[in-house]
Amino acid sequence: LVPVRCERFGNWIFVNEDPDAQPLLEHLGVIPEYLEEIQPQQVRFVDRRSYKVQCNVKVLLDAFLEVYHLKSIHQNTVDRFLDHRGTNIVLWPRGHSLMLTPNRRPDWQDPGTRGMRRIETASEITNSNNPSFMFYPNLVTPVDASGNPFLLFWPTGPREMEIEVCWFAPDWGGGELNPLWATRIANFERILEEDTQFAPQIQESVESTAFRGVVLNYQERRIYHWHQELDRRIGIERIPEHLRVQQVLGAPWIQG
Repeated sequence: LVPVRCERFGNWIFVNEDPDAQPLLEHLGVIPEYLEEIQPQQVRFVDRRSYKVQCNVKVLLDAFLEVYHLKSIHQNTVDRFLDHRGTNIVLWPRGHSLMLTPNRRPDWQDPGTRGMRRIETASEITNSNNPSFMFYPNLVTPVDASGNPFLLFWPTGPREMEIEVCWFAPDWGGGELNPLWATRIANFERILEEDTQFAPQIQESVESTAFRGVVLNYQERRIYHWHQELDRRIGIERIPEHLRVQQVLGAPWIQG
């Protein structure tokens, strides 16, 4: 058997095939400090599902780094309870980031989580907003006091990918898993279907000979931050000049 490098953040175990890579907690920077309020050492695995999508992995990943599309894609779901106009974005070194989107009503609670056990140490900020963390390069997790999914974006080819969704909940002790989880996961799958429904058509668009790139607005700077980091990891000098992302986001945009 070949030894595999494993490191732990709370009850989450990360595997790294590179023995020379930066240590996990050092790589994550301030993220563990932010997530301490949801007690990651208390979480338990709930469910795992994967979904194949016919597009390049970056096409779908980009959509999970902004909320600008809520009005067009999620009119009857996410847009009803999140206010994209109030979104606050924080960029960190090494490609990590946080997107904090406020609930439309301070007293709002996801109907799919009512009756579930909630982490009492979760802050008012977490309870009144939707904090979504990017663990560079491919893990997105929107955090809630009742539990959270890990969304993992895996490339399987130039025009296809797989999104793996692993759900975690606060430790519920003995007994069976709360049956409300089935409804919650089904609700999420409906939203995920909205996010993926046009992915093949978007893939066709970016391959068009008429495509000249896109203009990103202020709310979409997490996307730019991610692609800047990707170029740095590849090695900017190894990328043809016309394909490089200009390294325009530095201090004071990137904190820490």
